[in-house]
Amino acid sequence: MAEAYAYLVESLILKPTGYSPFLATKRSSGSARLSSCCMVPPLEYDASDEEQRQLEDEAPGEFLCPIGRVLMTDPVCTPSGFTYQRSFLEDFLAKTGHDPARDTPLNASQLYPNIVMRDQIATWLQQNGIAT
Repeated sequence: MAEAYAYLVESLILKPTGYSPFLATKRSSGSARLSSCCMVPPLEYDASDEEQRQLEDEAPGEFLCPIGRVLMTDPVCTPSGFTYQRSFLEDFLAKTGHDPARDTPLNASQLYPNIVMRDQIATWLQQNGIAT
């Protein structure tokens, strides 16, 4: 089942966009599993410092990183389900080594991209005339 799912996602969704994120590994039972999550490039857009501040003032609160209060361009989730800007969370983890929301041990390898949030932010930027 995992092989079929990986094939469908890769062939129908990712290949047309140029991404091939899945690495199949074998368990002792021989069934394939997905060993890594989708690798998604960060959003990119051109904005001056003033335009960036204005975007952050107008953006919905859920689009802002709780640590750095910046518009997220590379949102990642922790195992506890909270979303942060990757660069701010990795800096936080380098200093503390724990999940900011749960105060439990956490390292960067446990993070995974929040693709839904990234797509919502991209749509919001496009609706506000910012090309991504």
